[in-house]
Amino acid sequence: MQDIHMTFNLPPEQVRKLAEDYEDDFRTCDNVALIDWGFSCKKQHGYIVLEWVDEVAAEFVAQVQADEQVEDYCVYDVPCCVDEYL
Repeated sequence: MQDIHMTFNLPPEQVRKLAEDYEDDFRTCDNVALIDWGFSCKKQHGYIVLEWVDEVAAEFVAQVQADEQVEDYCVYDVPCCVDEYL
């Protein structure tokens, strides 16, 4: 499982709209979900987190890389939960 965390230096209404757009875009995809969106505490930059069941699609990473609205992004592995650690 992988997540992609994207940051935006945009007004709140634009970040909310982007989050809604991503949610709509992936509504019918079983392998992608909008996990969270909001604003950082210090600089109030917007962020959106999407999660893939497997790996973040290379095509999506290329799209994010080219998108000038995305200030920065990070792709990271999400560890699986194991019952013995709960």
